Amino acid sequence: MTGPAEERRARVALSFLADPGDVVLGAALRSQSAVALLAAVTGADSAGRLALAAGPEEAALVAAIRKWRGRLGLVPSVTRLAAWQLGGLRVVCPGDPEWPTQLNDLGDGRPLLLWLRGSADLRYSCLRSVAVVGARAATAYGTTVGVELGAALAERGVSVVSGGAYATNYQQRSLQPLGARSATVSVLSRQYVPTLRKRRARVKRRTGERICIWPLAR
Repeated sequence: MTGPAEERRARVALSFLADPGDVVLGAALRSQSAVALLAAVTGADSAGRLALAAGPEEAALVAAIRKWRGRLGLVPSVTRLAAWQLGGLRVVCPGDPEWPTQLNDLGDGRPLLLWLRGSADLRYSCLRSVAVVGARAATAYGTTVGVELGAALAERGVSVVSGGAYATNYQQRSLQPLGARSATVSVLSRQYVPTLRKRRARVKRRTGERICIWPLAR
């Protein structure tokens, strides 16, 4: 019997092995724990004891486990994970109070977990929210529309979820002088991860979240 903390650690490790939205992993998690799946990959349980397969696995899962074993070197050390936590990062898993339940609609393709930075409660922020999508090379017109749209939503207490493109970022920064109180949520891909510090400096006066479904060092 595994506890919540051990299951959480196993999910973190698996997030470095499987690709986001891996439906093979998602399907396996419906019948097995993350701890059991990680043991199948490493060949040992969390105590270092040899882990023997309970029975034959599906061909797709066998192939996936073989691929994940080739990525074991990507799993960070406990020291590195602790440093990330001290730096303000946290992990939210399915079933956590902060987990946005809308993601469950993705079925087996839902994220294994989310890496978060920010002070807002993610689930609460997403209960009444809309997605605002802008271009990275926004025109003056697009920027103006982003500001006006974001301000109108914020006045009504609606959170803005975006991918962090320029027009949307500009709109988010402009909400503070307008007295907006709603949260902003930026969903980042792994390509955006190196810019987290710059983005945090830009929105540090805002109440918001930055989310990444990719591990921070991938």
